[in-house]
Amino acid sequence: MKSFSTELVILAVCIFSTHETVSGRKLWKSAAAQCDNEFYADMWTATGEVPGKFPEVPPACLDLSYNGAAIQPNDTVITEDMLERPVLGWSTEEGALYTIFIVDYGIERFEGLQYFHWLMANVEDEFGFNNGDEVMDYIPPFIYALNEDGTGLDLTVTGAPLNDIMVMVYKQRSGYVDMADEFQSGCDSSILNNRVADHVAIAEKYNMELVAGNFFFTTYTRATDEILCYFSKCTGEPFPFPAPGVNDGPDCQP
Repeated sequence: MKSFSTELVILAVCIFSTHETVSGRKLWKSAAAQCDNEFYADMWTATGEVPGKFPEVPPACLDLSYNGAAIQPNDTVITEDMLERPVLGWSTEEGALYTIFIVDYGIERFEGLQYFHWLMANVEDEFGFNNGDEVMDYIPPFIYALNEDGTGLDLTVTGAPLNDIMVMVYKQRSGYVDMADEFQSGCDSSILNNRVADHVAIAEKYNMELVAGNFFFTTYTRATDEILCYFSKCTGEPFPFPAPGVNDGPDCQP
């Protein structure tokens, strides 16, 4: 299954040439151990993620890194550093299969549902991403905010932590799962509504249990403009509204 649009990656690389990227990054290579259990649990509760979003702290910390940098719970990560899939690490069981979620928990109009940035099923372990099933291809986490009168982007929030992004690993209790019902990939109008769901409901549907998690916050930066352009191209209309210089160029058209 094809990953996040090559067109957007090319655009982003051209603009962010100061951010070094590595072609063909080995996504199945484990991140270095980085989780302090006491700090990990404290951050979930101190920030209100537990019990606000989760009833309890995930059983174990998920090692997570983007662009070579380890991500700790409650960090703020810019989209420029998330153009490629993250490197993950967690404790695995021999013979078990896992599902990986990256979801945006901060979109209030979804009323508790989440926007899915990545969904991988049937992953053998932290080294086996290439053998899993990419149910929803990877879209870098991003966020935008409206100005007070709702007519344009609010640039004053640049760099501020805005939406909470959850990265979770679930163990598939029944082994291999077929998630064809959840599939979304490619650049068309389904990139919006078909990615809005609830990871808890999906876990129940496919008999899965949470084994590890991590969270961070995304913020508005220049990379967001490129993704808004890409979404405008996919949906066939300016996303999320007409923004001159952002989503009205030739690359933003269907």
